[in-house]
Amino acid sequence: MPSFDLALRWKDLSSINDLGARRYDPVNDDIRSILSDVCFALDGYGSFHISGFGDSAWPLDIATDLCVFLEQLPAALAAIQRGDPAELDLYEQGVERKLEIQCSRDHCVVTCASYGSWVPVYATEELERHVLIGMLSEVRSQFMGAFERVAPALVAHPWVRDWLEGK
Repeated sequence: MPSFDLALRWKDLSSINDLGARRYDPVNDDIRSILSDVCFALDGYGSFHISGFGDSAWPLDIATDLCVFLEQLPAALAAIQRGDPAELDLYEQGVERKLEIQCSRDHCVVTCASYGSWVPVYATEELERHVLIGMLSEVRSQFMGAFERVAPALVAHPWVRDWLEGK
């Protein structure tokens, strides 16, 4: 039975160190640089979980896979909220899967394409639109809570604000 799930969970973050201030070069850096630094600092403090398409736990980590996912999350979430198609491409080696999302008024169909050796048992999964929006919003919320803990000075960075707005 298909059962798509998506979650970000943290262990105790009380011992995590503040990244401190780092300057980002507008020529050589962008939001991916910030997300990468934050995800690298958070690696080992939680779990990033996706299951579905016949696989109970995708091989994901915080440092790389969450970073790739987060880069695309706000734009995908905004598209789903508008009812537009969206995709989330987990292209890193070892995962190599793309989620293509089509939503109607109340339901979403998520199609999983693999460009690695893994083959989905179910090519598509359906879920209520509000459930998918809730999962994606919760991942964003969980990440931002941890982000504020590990890099409070970066939360107000213009790239972060634009990223959160899906720009």
